[in-house]
Amino acid sequence: NPNPNPNPNPNPNPNPNPNPNPNPNPNPNPNPNAPFCALTFGAAEAQGLFSATRQKSVIFAFRDPIDASLEEAVGWPARNLLAFIAKRYGMEGKTIQLLSLRGRVPQASPNPSPTSAARIVEDWKEVVQRWGRLLEVKVAEFGEVQYTGWEANQKGRMGPRMANLSNLMDPARLANSSADLNLRLMRWRQYPDLDVDALRQTKVLLLGAGTLGCSIGRLLVGWGFRNIKLLDSGKVSYSNPTRQSLYVSADAERGDYKSVAAAAALNKILPGMNVTGEVFKIPMPGHVNAADAPAARAEAAALDAHIQASDVVFLLTDSRESRWLPTVIAAREDKPLINVALGMDGFLVMRHGGRPAAPPAAGGEACAAGDADDAAAEPQRLGCYFCTDVVAATNSLSNRTLDQMCTVTRPGLAPLASALAVELCVSMLQHPQRHRAPPPPTPILDRVGPLPMAASTQPWATPLGALPHQIRMFISSFGIVTPTIQSFDCCTACSGGVVNAFAAGINLSISPSLSLSLSL
Repeated sequence: NPNPNPNPNPNPNPNPNPNPNPNPNPNPNPNPNAPFCALTFGAAEAQGLFSATRQKSVIFAFRDPIDASLEEAVGWPARNLLAFIAKRYGMEGKTIQLLSLRGRVPQASPNPSPTSAARIVEDWKEVVQRWGRLLEVKVAEFGEVQYTGWEANQKGRMGPRMANLSNLMDPARLANSSADLNLRLMRWRQYPDLDVDALRQTKVLLLGAGTLGCSIGRLLVGWGFRNIKLLDSGKVSYSNPTRQSLYVSADAERGDYKSVAAAAALNKILPGMNVTGEVFKIPMPGHVNAADAPAARAEAAALDAHIQASDVVFLLTDSRESRWLPTVIAAREDKPLINVALGMDGFLVMRHGGRPAAPPAAGGEACAAGDADDAAAEPQRLGCYFCTDVVAATNSLSNRTLDQMCTVTRPGLAPLASALAVELCVSMLQHPQRHRAPPPPTPILDRVGPLPMAASTQPWATPLGALPHQIRMFISSFGIVTPTIQSFDCCTACSGGVVNAFAAGINLSISPSLSLSLSL
């Protein structure tokens, strides 16, 4: 009806409508500000309202969410309206007029006034004239109308039916689902036995958030690890962003701590992960004096708690002595530990062996006599970072010149070492024995090319291939070797004497020179 103000109630003093009306209303409303549709009415009122003589003048209007360009279609609210009309007013089988209102909806003013009321009416007129679609619809039987609404649930109670679309519409969940797509494709196409859930649930501890920590953290996210904690005591400097991939110049300008900034960067890469960073200093032999001893003991206890709460530890510090205490704790707790060390033109990536089963019966006497070959060494336990040393860890950082105070290495080494460390960790987690898994024999390690199919049944094999003990690369010759080093029963870090002494509560970490009265 072109007249936007049809009045269902007869007016005793109607004013003629100057505009021609192709669908005349016998009772036009002389008040232009009156509502043009009835909002509520009872069944008794409907008897006169829907009489045969006035049926053509009644229009049912509803807000239609459908696109305004679809001329012949109406949205789902029309079904509920038709069902209501059929059931409440007994108009089944009759033809009615529906006014579909599309486009924007005028909003009433919070402080109504004659001016705002007139404006809202004009806005509604525009909606009706521009976006309104007047349709003649035959009301079907109530049982035939496909209406929507509350339904009985499993308990027989009426309520709305809910659909969880967060996996399809939540950006964070979409990002997580898409991030795992590459892993799912790897499992479907190449590695059907790949345990992706084990990677997702593994809690990783990164000791160091420098060049290695940034690269390894980024690669862990790509492999599906979602629980990462970073420990570091340093701040981002202006020389870091060019080599340490998780930092930008703004981090250096603000003086942000590396561990906190790296965790924030990883959370930006993939929101929703459990990534945290903590400012933390690792106690080191030879660096603690008597005044610092209480603080060092507290730091050692905190480091112990961090390692106990993790599933895998990456040791990425930049000095030899800073690796000693984490190695001792990881050996005592039997935690998998991946050690990565950079040199000027080479690097070392290795996995430490498990905890010694028991202290050697004659280990102390053998070490004291310098005859370690006769000691009861454990044949299958892999060595740690300190097993090839003949001196204890001590202060290697004092009295250095300025050019020796930071790690100097070729820029390409850290990404290479980080990639191999993460791949070694993932392969290790796929083996049932994890860090206790035996290394492959030398012919396998010296082999060039993919492993033969028969190798997959060997005790050292994983779904991803071989699991070496050490990976050493020399970039000057682009050569890689994968040696295997058995544990040393007189090792200053992972031997039974040291591990059991530490387990007994002796504070090995705060000795200035590690000249302990122990039989090591």
